[in-house]
Amino acid sequence: MSSQTSQPPYRCFIETEKQAYLPGDRVNCNAELTFDRKFTCDEIVAMFTGEARVYWMDKQVSAKALCRHQPYYQKRTLFEQKKTIWRAEFIDIRKKTESTMTDIVRFSSPHSIRPGNLLSGEKKPEWCGFEEGKYVLPMDFSLPEDGIYSSVEVDDELVSVRYQIELHCLANGRIMKKFRQLLHVFAPRDLSGEMDKLATPKSSETTHQSKIGKLSAILSLPKTGYIPGEPLNAKVVVHNMTSNSVKFASVCIVKKIVAIADTPTYEFKDRDDETAGSILPFHKIERAERKEWIAQIYVPALTPNLCIEDFIHINYEAKLSVGFDRAKKKNSVIQIKLPITIGTVAIDSTLPDALPSKVASEKFDLIIVHRMAMLNLSTGSQLPSAPPSYEDVLNNSQGFSSFDDAPLLYSAHEK
Repeated sequence: MSSQTSQPPYRCFIETEKQAYLPGDRVNCNAELTFDRKFTCDEIVAMFTGEARVYWMDKQVSAKALCRHQPYYQKRTLFEQKKTIWRAEFIDIRKKTESTMTDIVRFSSPHSIRPGNLLSGEKKPEWCGFEEGKYVLPMDFSLPEDGIYSSVEVDDELVSVRYQIELHCLANGRIMKKFRQLLHVFAPRDLSGEMDKLATPKSSETTHQSKIGKLSAILSLPKTGYIPGEPLNAKVVVHNMTSNSVKFASVCIVKKIVAIADTPTYEFKDRDDETAGSILPFHKIERAERKEWIAQIYVPALTPNLCIEDFIHINYEAKLSVGFDRAKKKNSVIQIKLPITIGTVAIDSTLPDALPSKVASEKFDLIIVHRMAMLNLSTGSQLPSAPPSYEDVLNNSQGFSSFDDAPLLYSAHEK
């Protein structure tokens, strides 16, 4: 006999018009309630909130105890809106006959029960709530224009900026049931007005090892401002003057996170998350060889740079790692980093023809690409497929699935 997964008797799904919102947008949605049996409730309150939060646990060792876990956190409410979207209608049931003086004396004795109700009559509501079935309750909110940041989620703990709609089902002022649904918000950052992002950074590093010789590498970028879906177009030069062959050279994007807590004490925690990187286009770089190439990597679906003073800092950098051990990044002998900025509007509308953007490329199946990325397979093209652009997400309500909400594949390194 096959066992079926049971579902809760009271369910709610909040359907929104769009998958993502911008500051100042009107959020129109419907709360679809499903009750498999009677549900007692006299009021439903909807709350639309924006909240930024940092939280982590540190393991501390003391002389009195082997170890203990100390939480550090800080929370800020960006905004909060509340409205009643449903309220039960009460029916007044009063005594049909007025109380006489004899009744007043008799029911005022210590043995009487609730004499006040008998004297003046009481508003007694009949049973109120929802019968078994499905119900749709419309609601709308206004997203503030100022003080809004892009939705961020890092490990569901360390750093988060969340926007959510929460329903409270009340009975006599007591919360009987809660329903919650997250919304995605993009805070636009137009890089076209930041001309300093057109700078072409370049950095080099040389390592000398007495036994094997000298190895040098150069990393340069055509600009420092990017949006998701753009090719990085990082130029790499490796000059191998050692007795060994270079078998590893990869360019990736590093997400640098700094979280600051104020409770119980002022503390901060930083960490680096690395996205999947490019591959060495050659089998190896032999000794006395000099190779030059363009690292083929798209900027993944990363949130824009974020800075909330004394709270959350998220920045990015392009990183080149070069080593002698194939597929062993931790054994790299050279690491070059260049800071970059992630925005939502590109600096220029024209991109090099050699590495076309996702908009100019052919349509591809998002689900297949995501599954192949999870399995670390190749899609058949030399350049990996780009993620959806902001225009696709904001203007398209079709063609997306639950795979779009899956987290990025990160390799976390805590400091």
